[in-house]
Amino acid sequence: MIDWVDQSILLARLTDEQVKKFADQAVALSAIDLASASPDANGGDKTIANAIATALGVDRDLMARTMNNLYEDRFVKGSVEPLAKWY
Repeated sequence: MIDWVDQSILLARLTDEQVKKFADQAVALSAIDLASASPDANGGDKTIANAIATALGVDRDLMARTMNNLYEDRFVKGSVEPLAKWY
């Protein structure tokens, strides 16, 4: 159930074409994964955000902001913070 909610949060922010691009590359769709890879969660490092933006064909800054917004989302953040202990 939690996985469905996690995926639905992300799916609500992506177009069908973007979801297909993720799926074509066998990338799991997860708001928690994107949030934990966000620049805000990684000391401002935009490496992953830039790579995702390139793969999806979207603006790098907008992708970074979207990932940061997921990181700040109170429902997603509640799931991300326990993961930070593992990194």
